[in-house]
Amino acid sequence: MKTLDQKGFLKLTLAGMIVVSVLFATAVFGGLLALQRFRPAGQAASVPDVRGVTELDGENHPAQVTAVALQPLPSGVVSSVGGCRVNVLTIPWNATMGLQYANGGRETAAKSLMEKNGVYVALARQDDYSKIQEAQLKFAQELKTNACPSGGAAFTIIMGDGFSSYAAGIGPQMEKLGQSIEVVGVIGKSYGEDTVMFPIEVAKNPQLARGLLIGLVMRDGDYNILVAWAFQNGIPINPDEKTYDPDAINLLATDSFAQADEGVISGNKCEDRPIVKAGKRIGEIKHICQTGTATWFPGDENVARKKGGLAKVASTAEYGNQMAAIIIGNRDFNAKNPKIVQGLLKAAFAGADQVRSSNDALLFAGGVSAKVYNEELIQI
Repeated sequence: MKTLDQKGFLKLTLAGMIVVSVLFATAVFGGLLALQRFRPAGQAASVPDVRGVTELDGENHPAQVTAVALQPLPSGVVSSVGGCRVNVLTIPWNATMGLQYANGGRETAAKSLMEKNGVYVALARQDDYSKIQEAQLKFAQELKTNACPSGGAAFTIIMGDGFSSYAAGIGPQMEKLGQSIEVVGVIGKSYGEDTVMFPIEVAKNPQLARGLLIGLVMRDGDYNILVAWAFQNGIPINPDEKTYDPDAINLLATDSFAQADEGVISGNKCEDRPIVKAGKRIGEIKHICQTGTATWFPGDENVARKKGGLAKVASTAEYGNQMAAIIIGNRDFNAKNPKIVQGLLKAAFAGADQVRSSNDALLFAGGVSAKVYNEELIQI
């Protein structure tokens, strides 16, 4: 695998980062074809064919699912498989459901697909990309003296179209350690659970989004949904997080989607900002409060339950091939442990086939996810 030029990302403008992010999301799906060599023979494809980042209005391209042999559900007992324990940090995301099933619990379960592939994985949730980066850096630091670090994260899972920003943040620090990060695989994608939410009247008339303030993680996948939707509706976005443009959508940068959700739920995330028109300050101040959020499940559920009055104006249901769930690893560690990388991918791919072929497997994976994410398990 090629090492990404992490220094190069630092030279991109804001607009350049957006373009690179969207292009990366498309390219990484193409790279999935090469990764299929890791899949067990006879398994169905876990990711549908690429049809473009933005699908045409009204089009629905359901994934083609081929019947697979159903496997017994993993046990509730932690596996005794030996070898290097692999810590994996992931954002809470249904795109990882195949991995959740494959592991069978927070730690690899006996009779699980992960155990079958000889890998012991410890899964944990982390919403904050900066903390995910810290964990990956801690792993890199320990790797200098320990071939199998117990601290930090060997692998992380984030939105693929947010990778350029992620790489720009961690790249220089990894370089100081003489190491680098790389994308090792794609284990799923978002198909509706990532979304942009505004007051319900905006869903009826997108032009009413002008002048509103939305909370989001800058240059992340959900940010890109907003950019694509705004572009399609001819609505400008004010790139300056310190000013207010009444003719554009204004941005409130947050560290996580949960923080963006809390701002709109509380209703008291407000700022006094200088007003700009045509990019120039006019000498007036505007008191503005957050009224929108870019989020994903369970964030949208929390907003609906605790706030109400908001609606989804765009999601990855419309932009179905935009947002891949990518696994990022340490290039040095991966090169020395190819069986771990291959085993992790093979188990996740096979797990994805199981959850898409069996409701029992899907419900089991949902239960594992609830434990890993520390979320409420809703009985249906």
